[in-house]
Amino acid sequence: PAFLFALSYACFNELVQAFIPQRFPSVGDLLMNLLGVTLARFAHHWSYRRSVHR
Repeated sequence: PAFLFALSYACFNELVQAFIPQRFPSVGDLLMNLLGVTLARFAHHWSYRRSVHR
């Protein structure tokens, strides 16, 4: 659930920028946001699996 929320927020963040003066949505920013969310998800999963198997 948190992963989907973070992905949704990344998309929403870029959409909102279309309505803010001096800002514009960017596919590159969206991809970086999605990459960050994905890397955080894998880091959390790796950390959790490592702590469980000790």
